[in-house]
Amino acid sequence: MSFSLGDKQIIVNYHYVEDPGANNSGTHPCSLAKFDRQIKFLANHFRFCSVPEVFVAAQNQNTEPLCAITFDDGLKDQYIHAVPVLKKYQATATFFIITGTFAGWVPVAHKMHVFLSLNSGEKLVDLANDFFGKKYFIPKDRRLTDKRQWDDVCTANLKETMIILPEDVKNQFLDRLLKDLNYDELELASRIFMNEDEVSRLLGEGFHVGSHTHRHEPLDTLSSRVEIEETVEQSKNYLANLVGVTPTLFCYPSGRFNKATVEVLNAQGFTHAVTIEQRAVVSEDHPLLIPRYDRVKFNFRTC
Repeated sequence: MSFSLGDKQIIVNYHYVEDPGANNSGTHPCSLAKFDRQIKFLANHFRFCSVPEVFVAAQNQNTEPLCAITFDDGLKDQYIHAVPVLKKYQATATFFIITGTFAGWVPVAHKMHVFLSLNSGEKLVDLANDFFGKKYFIPKDRRLTDKRQWDDVCTANLKETMIILPEDVKNQFLDRLLKDLNYDELELASRIFMNEDEVSRLLGEGFHVGSHTHRHEPLDTLSSRVEIEETVEQSKNYLANLVGVTPTLFCYPSGRFNKATVEVLNAQGFTHAVTIEQRAVVSEDHPLLIPRYDRVKFNFRTC
């Protein structure tokens, strides 16, 4: 489903906001100029508000055009580059934070972004197939799913495979790549992600902070409900101690969830959660399954 100016309540999501270059080609970043144009476009057509406000307006079938802006992962470039533009257009936003990064840990997805900025998807698939053998063979001639259409076949298949691999298996492969590239994970985390002070300042600057779990695992791949409860609760408590407010907004890592995940969020006091379903918010939506447009797929042709 594509965006149209007939949409009344929408949420638009961002990840990396920085100018593209040789060192970040694997992240599909939104350039600074493009980000400014897009936020200006949204400011001209919508009133900025929070995720809960968009949801309530959609439930009530409000006719006022409303837009919530969200940012996944708590990336440092969001604080450096996106926040000043948001302030320029008086736009509020919600930042979904991966709390494990504060201790110098880099999630699988972000390690992949680094590796894909240095190598082609095809080369990384070859390295993965050499490492895993036939057990986790990744094809190069067909797509495993219809997801990630903005990625080439090899890159899309690699990312989808890394999501479903057992944690110990994928980490063995990624640790090997980190070692071969002589990367220090602690330094990498401090370069990619906001630190605690930056996240704390977001609230004082009028923004909202939500949970993106502690270690960014795709929640539907965890082996038990207890594991889901642990990563959700750990992140919630960490953020509550850090910013002094218990988060009630949640974002599913990689957009993946199951029935148990939704039940856990409800039990732990989360009131709203966002997915990666590409459409406007409507009155029939569930508060823990709220759709968002991704800026990569969002139609800004008129801006």
